[in-house]
Amino acid sequence: MTSPEAKNTRPNEDAGPAEWMPEALKTLAAICRLAPGWDSDGADAPGKQLLDFGALLIGGLAQYYVPQPHICPTWAGGVQFEWEADEPRRAGLEIEVTGPGTAEVYGYEGCIEFSGTLLAGSNLDIVAFL
Repeated sequence: MTSPEAKNTRPNEDAGPAEWMPEALKTLAAICRLAPGWDSDGADAPGKQLLDFGALLIGGLAQYYVPQPHICPTWAGGVQFEWEADEPRRAGLEIEVTGPGTAEVYGYEGCIEFSGTLLAGSNLDIVAFL
């Protein structure tokens, strides 16, 4: 999140997928194989439709100068993507896929916070934050 390229809000049409995409897709495939109760507290098994939307979402983000996200399953059967900036820029962004074609977004920079819903087909204005 700290590189100057991260502020580019236009797709990088000359480049292929981000270098981190193959690893991200492997992580999503591993999350897809989790069984119900995977966290020992009764978490839902990840839903294929939610993971498919997650793959589509980060595939779209990978066209921009976006750093590699941390990817983790959620207890509700979704997937979450997280970015956090190193000091001194206290900033972070979380995108949680909560339904087919739906994601909740939360971000902060310093004492400024924002949140909202991202729907399939939405403009990826959040890229400017990364």
